[in-house]
Amino acid sequence: MPLGQASKTSALTIAGTPTVPTATLDLRTGGLIVSYTSGGGTLKDNLTKLVGVARGIQDPDTGLSPYTGKGITSSSAATNNTTAQFDKFAVGVVNNSDLNDLSAPYDATNKFMGQTVGLQTFDGKSGFTLAQGQ
Repeated sequence: MPLGQASKTSALTIAGTPTVPTATLDLRTGGLIVSYTSGGGTLKDNLTKLVGVARGIQDPDTGLSPYTGKGITSSSAATNNTTAQFDKFAVGVVNNSDLNDLSAPYDATNKFMGQTVGLQTFDGKSGFTLAQGQ
């Protein structure tokens, strides 16, 4: 994944299943845009599961999530959270069509990390990237 940039694709496959992935996609400080023509709800659900599994369970004593699981993760978020001593950064999932009701600069007509996104675009965003880029 390019640092500080978004990659755009029309298909994404992570080995295994959404709840038991056997491979890892590390967004680091980058982002991911997955365009779709149908099945956006299922895509969002599956990608959300892949993010949650990779994040892992937050330690109740330290407040830190391990970010060591398989799935979609951000090693940059993990490193920066350790420095901050709490989960300040994360990988987020949003279906761009859900942003349609928001006003500028967050509406669905804007770009995500320099890439144009439309109403039928799923964006997997690294919270670290958004915090650093904004």
